[in-house]
Amino acid sequence: FFSRLLAFQYCYMDNKIFEMIRAVPPIEILFVFLPYYIRPLWPTTRIRTALENAKNKSEKNRFFYHASTYIVKVFYSFAKHYIGFFLNYIRFLGRITPEDQKTIHGILITSSYMTTIALFLHTLKFKGWLGPRTATVAYEGAYLITAWFYWQFLGTIAANLDLALLCFIGMVLNFAPKGIWHAYQAFVLAYLWHARASATSMPVSTLPPLLSLPAMIMGQA
Repeated sequence: FFSRLLAFQYCYMDNKIFEMIRAVPPIEILFVFLPYYIRPLWPTTRIRTALENAKNKSEKNRFFYHASTYIVKVFYSFAKHYIGFFLNYIRFLGRITPEDQKTIHGILITSSYMTTIALFLHTLKFKGWLGPRTATVAYEGAYLITAWFYWQFLGTIAANLDLALLCFIGMVLNFAPKGIWHAYQAFVLAYLWHARASATSMPVSTLPPLLSLPAMIMGQA
């Protein structure tokens, strides 16, 4: 599931393929705004299940694995909204510069490592070729690389605080019942679709901040 999301983002960030995707609205809507509507089609692994299983960890390593599991959970929530949705949104509204694309490609390459390496590290651990702690550090160490890329990306985030706020609200609602979060994503879809449609006659670089849209809409009414 996550490999498919990344594959879409690689294509979406390519200028030529981006235009092809825009020509097929159902595909763009599904992968940019509503990919988690189809998440149940793939098996899921619950983080809390690993914590509740006392047989797969020694007492000595229990604290380490508890801390590590919560680090993964926090990063997953961040990645879902700021590596997934935020990057999709700024691309959707045409706010990405060539320099941004270079940084985004670095983010996606690191995310690809984290998405695919977990199974390989688990296999090495299972065969006894890699210690449990070493495998964990090898995986979570990539978080530091992602953090470095986002440090380079701060200027873009600052220039798109409206979208960053939408993602932050979504991240908070992610801990609410699923129905609320899914309804919010549908709202974001309608909101951003209107934002792009209302600016079709102007260059994408001049799109107005989304926080000013309600006043603009009311002014036109």
